[in-house]
Amino acid sequence: LALIASLDRTHTALSNAGEDTKHGVFKSHWSYFHIIKGLISRERRLPSHLQLWCVVADDKELGELGEPGKQDDTNSAAVPPLYCVGDSHVVSMGHRRIRTRSNGAWRRTIPWVVTGLKAWHVQLGSSYFTGENLRRALAAILVAGDKVTPVECLISAGEIDVREGITHAVESGKYHTVKEAVHHTVKAYVEGIVTLIHDIDPAGARLRVFMFPVLPHARRRGNAGRFKNRQTRRNLQQMWNDELKQELMPVAADGQEGADAQLLFLDISGDFEDAAGPFLRPELSLDDGTHANAKALQIIQRGIIQAVTRFT
Repeated sequence: LALIASLDRTHTALSNAGEDTKHGVFKSHWSYFHIIKGLISRERRLPSHLQLWCVVADDKELGELGEPGKQDDTNSAAVPPLYCVGDSHVVSMGHRRIRTRSNGAWRRTIPWVVTGLKAWHVQLGSSYFTGENLRRALAAILVAGDKVTPVECLISAGEIDVREGITHAVESGKYHTVKEAVHHTVKAYVEGIVTLIHDIDPAGARLRVFMFPVLPHARRRGNAGRFKNRQTRRNLQQMWNDELKQELMPVAADGQEGADAQLLFLDISGDFEDAAGPFLRPELSLDDGTHANAKALQIIQRGIIQAVTRFT
């Protein structure tokens, strides 16, 4: 009730603001309002274990994914949470239940939003505040742990780079081609994350990171100019994920996959795509054309279990 009342006050304040103020000064506030509003409107359509209300209101646990009502003996409050850190795409992942091991305990997901985070901001030598906010978030997560149990988190970044950063870098002459820009940006992103992790966890024993791909955007109707831009964005999204997978899941000369067990790629972007084309599946869309809804956790769960199984 407090959340609904707060949203109502936020909606009233933003609605009364002028268009320039609403989409300028309060651009992020307005965007997050619509994300949260969309999530809340879909709560009752979700399996019980994914519903925000169930996680916040009680400690009853559920059985296998998609089997509401079957209880589990494990209490998610008694096991470490899974932190979801990064850009606005982590909002819909927050305060749900998820398994990260086959037949493992349910874990609560806790979002830590780093508003405006670009992968480019994480590169070595960057002083941009979002990169520093990511570092502080990961450091705080480690401090919040019990210093014995390994901490696991999911990091989401890259969508803003794909949507606007890459093309701008090419148009400004920084790179000759988008392929070059994507390759360099992804490489700098991964190197930045690896360095950041090693700085806050020198022994490499307490933090494991699941790297989230850039998701396809929803199908939209629009004019020819916008269609062309969306086609470019789809191509960049696929190129980005291919590069990220190559960086995190390199194939050795003997054909065996190799990877840093502390940094695991979630190879799940294809599971979000509509069979009719490289768009976000309608049932997973938050209807804003960009973000997925909480049903994404079902795919994320499978991706994490597969990643952990592959490298343990």
